[in-house]
Parts: sequence; structure tokens; C-alpha cells
Amino acid sequence: MTKRDLDPNQILCHEFEYAAQTAIQANEDRVRLFHYYLATAGTMIAASVLADFTENMYVKVFSLAMGALAILGFISVLKLVKLRTAWKDSVLAMCQIKKYYIENCDGLKEAFRWREGTAPAVRKKWSIAFLMTVIIAILSSASAGGAIYFWGSATGKAWSGWDMIIGSIWFCTQVIVWWGLGYLEDKKGEKEREGGFEGHIIEKEQEENEKRTNKK
Repeated sequence: MTKRDLDPNQILCHEFEYAAQTAIQANEDRVRLFHYYLATAGTMIAASVLADFTENMYVKVFSLAMGALAILGFISVLKLVKLRTAWKDSVLAMCQIKKYYIENCDGLKEAFRWREGTAPAVRKKWSIAFLMTVIIAILSSASAGGAIYFWGSATGKAWSGWDMIIGSIWFCTQVIVWWGLGYLEDKKGEKEREGGFEGHIIEKEQEENEKRTNKK
């Protein structure tokens, strides 16, 4: 295949479509993860209605199950961050292609709202990912508090107020982790973009130096 047979526009179109598909896949995985946790929490609620809490053994088992649900919620929050990051990476890949066309085609600058500097942040407040995280954090923190409460009831060592304290700490921890990891991912992306821009400048300078050398 010769250089004339290569169509840059076709290659970029395929690359753009691939990035768009990966962004869609990340969103779909995020929705499936959210629904899975809701279904699991719903099953736990149904089990609490049917459970026999007169037996301490059953109460202990239920307490451990709620603790496991709390841990699953924390893991789900971490996965939501990774899926949001994957979505952002796909969006940035599309923005890079947009940038190429903006630089090489006049009149396209105003056509695109999302560009490398304006794409939504990973930790954006009130986004769908943020609301999903808050809902999972609420259910997970309620599970953590419930685990403490039922375990204390089963062992006869109920700690007054500790279920509320543990639940509140668990909720705040998950929200802070989501925001903190999102902040780190956003900063990482900014550094990569700055490095890519600097690398682009260096390449341009090298090309100009080569042209000057050839002229001499």
C-alpha cells in the first residue's frame, strides 16, 4: 500500500468512532454496576423482612451480610471512579481529533463545545456519576451502621450511637475517596495534555531546525 492509498480522514473517522464506542461502553458498564448494587441492596432489604431475628445466630449472619454489602458499596464507588475516568479518556481522545481538524480546517472552532480544556471533569458535581456515587454511598453507609447495630444486638453489647457514627464516617469516606481519586485523575490528565503540547512544540522546533540545516 502506497502513501497515496492512505486516507487520513478515514483513519481518523474510525479512531473517532472507536473512542465514541468506548465512551458508550463505559457509561453502560456504569449503569449496570449501579443497578447490580441496587438489586443486591433490595435483596438484603427483602431478607430483613423475612428473617427471624429471635435467634442470635441469624442476627449475626445478617449483620455480617450487611457488613459485606457495605464493603461491596465501597468497591462499587471505586469502580465508578474508574469507569468515569475511562469515559473521560475516550472523550479526550475524541477531543484530540477535533483539535486536529480545528487546526487544519477553518471555521470549525465554534462547532465543538467539548474540547480538551472544556470536557467535563471526572469529579464533576451533580453529574450522573456523582449522583450514582451518592446513592451507593448512602446505601453502603446504612449497611455499615446496620451491621454494627445488629451485631451489638446479637452479642448483647450494643453501643449506643455507634451505628450512626460508623454509618456517617463510612458515607463521608466514600464521597471523599470518589472526589479525591477524581481530582488525581483530572490532574494527571492535565499533565499529560501539557506534556503532549510541549512535545508538539519540540517536534515543530526540530522540523524547523532540520529545514534550516538543509538550506545551508
